[in-house]
Amino acid sequence: MIDIKFCEHNYNNGTENVVNRLKNDITDGEIEIVHCLGLCGECSTTPCALVNDKLIKASTPEKLYDKILKKSNEV
Repeated sequence: MIDIKFCEHNYNNGTENVVNRLKNDITDGEIEIVHCLGLCGECSTTPCALVNDKLIKASTPEKLYDKILKKSNEV
């Protein structure tokens, strides 16, 4: 099972679409949107998420989606 957490403030970097897509594509996991991940330096500049408590970031929301989906297939 995979645990994915997104900061609600990271939606400014395009992650809202990533969240919506992952909710449809990942059935064996939990996707949470939290107020703050405590990673403001990363979160304010790039699309990112915590995946099983490990920071995953990418240059675009599409690349972040791909990285998270790949990680979910490894679990």
